[in-house]
Amino acid sequence: MSINISARLRAVLVAAWTPGVLLVGVALAALLLSLVPKLAGDVVQGLIMVTLVVAIYIFVGNSGVISFGHAAFIAVGAYLGGILAIPPMQRAFLVPGLPDWLKSFAPGLWPTVMIAAIVAAVVGYIVALPLARLGGMAAAVATLALLMISQVVLVHWDVLSKGGGTISGIPVDVTVPIALVGAAAVIVAAWLFQRSPTGVRLRASRDDQVAARSVGVKVSRERRRAFALSAAASAVGGALYVHTVGVLTPSDYYLSLGFIILASLVIGGMGSLTGAVVGGALLAVLDVGMRRIQVSGGIGPWEFAVPNGIATVIIAAVLVFVLIRRPAGIMRGREISAPGWLSTPTSIRPDGLGAEAPSIQEAPVETKESLSNV
Repeated sequence: MSINISARLRAVLVAAWTPGVLLVGVALAALLLSLVPKLAGDVVQGLIMVTLVVAIYIFVGNSGVISFGHAAFIAVGAYLGGILAIPPMQRAFLVPGLPDWLKSFAPGLWPTVMIAAIVAAVVGYIVALPLARLGGMAAAVATLALLMISQVVLVHWDVLSKGGGTISGIPVDVTVPIALVGAAAVIVAAWLFQRSPTGVRLRASRDDQVAARSVGVKVSRERRRAFALSAAASAVGGALYVHTVGVLTPSDYYLSLGFIILASLVIGGMGSLTGAVVGGALLAVLDVGMRRIQVSGGIGPWEFAVPNGIATVIIAAVLVFVLIRRPAGIMRGREISAPGWLSTPTSIRPDGLGAEAPSIQEAPVETKESLSNV
């Protein structure tokens, strides 16, 4: 198929194809499922799961460094978003240790989300100053230590968490459109980052760190930037998530949450944004399905007892199966790219190399030559 399109417009369409398809697909699925009244809450949970998986992809997928600590930044977003959402009259009673100016501060949902994202980005950048120098198993263990530290802080910081107790009174007011806006913003941010010079250099260091360093890539600096952005995106998901449960409990932001998010990314394929979205959506469907079976006590005419925690066990089993059958994940590091009639020899692919792109292609591997021009 041949359509007469200017080179500039063709380049824009090719570059925007992947995020466009992902956004349209997520939006259509969410809006159609939300037409069923009983599924509206589940759709919100699924969109937030996609948000959190894409958030961790920004760092893990582009750097190749595994992080178990992103649940700490989800907690930052949840606690800031939750406490600031409590009506001021109730806040002074529920969280009495807050300073006076914070007891009456009520900026609204989206300003609160932005505040949480900024705070998490600053904290993430500071934390990444030592962590970005590590790699491999050392980096993974360090991020696990970060998660353990955050849990201790949440449990013992009386001013913020009432000594590890539960804080209630948070409005449950996140609707499907609100959750969809949050997911769309994080997906677009992730796509723009991986196309940016920082993202290109970081992905090059992921594929061959020695070669990247040899052409002047400062790996630690690029990792710090990605970690800060990933922390901010995680806080966005956390700030929205707390508005779906209505309470704050430190144990909700520990190993279980971190494992589910990381497992979702690995199952979908940590090498591409498409894999992150697919993994998040798949695990959301699986989690919702298991919870509904557990509540109903069976499937249709078949009744059986479902033990608590079975969803995590099944997610772990799916993870093991995918790692055995498809070690690179469901998408195998591929993006949904533009169709053939848009991909001409003069078109600009998402990696900027100008070669013809198939309908679904491997995630671009940056070379020394392309890095020298960044």
